[in-house]
Amino acid sequence: MVIILNLKIKEVEKEIDEKNFEKALGILDEIKAKDDGYELSLLFKVTCLFNLKRYGECLEIIGALLKNNPNEELLLADKVMCHYFLDDEKQALKSLRKLESVVNKNDAHSLCVVSQLCNLVNDPKKAINYADLSLEIDENFESALIEKAQAASQLKDHGMMIDCANKLISLKGDDESPLSLTLPFVLKLFAGDYRGCLDVVNSFDELDGEIEEMMKVAIYKEMYENLNIEIYISAKVESGIDDALRMLFDYLYEGIEGGPIGDAYYVIIKKS
Repeated sequence: MVIILNLKIKEVEKEIDEKNFEKALGILDEIKAKDDGYELSLLFKVTCLFNLKRYGECLEIIGALLKNNPNEELLLADKVMCHYFLDDEKQALKSLRKLESVVNKNDAHSLCVVSQLCNLVNDPKKAINYADLSLEIDENFESALIEKAQAASQLKDHGMMIDCANKLISLKGDDESPLSLTLPFVLKLFAGDYRGCLDVVNSFDELDGEIEEMMKVAIYKEMYENLNIEIYISAKVESGIDDALRMLFDYLYEGIEGGPIGDAYYVIIKKS
C-alpha cells in the first residue's frame, strides 16, 4: 500500500509541475481518509485548488488540517491568501495575526513569508519590520530585500528604495542578464536616483541595443516629467537619447539651463 501511495504522490507531483491541477486532483481523490498518507494528499489538494482559484474549497481543507495542527505556518499563510483573494479582508487580517503569533522568529524564510503577506494586505510598515528581522538572520536573503523594497515603494521612502536597490545590485554577482537588474533599475528610477539608473545601464558589458535604448528613454521620460520643464531648441537637429539625457543631467546636477546641441542651441525653462 505504501508503494502504491508513493507512486500516486510522484504522479501528483509530476502533474503539478506540469500545471495539470485538475488531473492531479483526480489522482488525489483516489486516496481515501482511511489510507496512509491521506493528510499529505490534502496538502497537495490545497496546492491544486489554490492554483485553480477555488479558494473556498481550499479554506475547507485548510480548516480541517488546522484542527490537528493549529500553528502550522504554511497552512496559516495559505489561509491568509485565500481570504484575501475572496475579498474577505477581516478574516485575512485575523489569520495573519494568528500567523504572526506563531511564526518562527529564528527562520529567515518564515519571517519573509509574513513580510510578503503584510505587503499583500497593504501593511508596508509591518512588512518592513518582518523583512528586517529576516535580513538580521541572513543579510543576503534576496526575497526579504525584495519585500522590503516593495514596502518602501508603497511608502515612497526613496532612501530605503535606493538602499535596497544597491544591495540587490551587490548580490547579482556574475549574472549579466538584464532581468537581474530590472528591479534595482526600477527602484532607482522611481526614487529619483537617475545617475544610479544610468550606472545600472552602463554596468553591463554587453547589452542589447534596443534594451539599452528603452532603459535610457525610461530615465529621460521620468526626469522630464518630474523636473516639470520645457526644452526649446533653436533648430532641428539629429540627436539621440544620449544627447537628450546629457541635457537633463546637466540641468539637474550642474544647474546648466542651456547650451549647444549639434549645430543648434537649446534652452531649458521651468514651467510655472
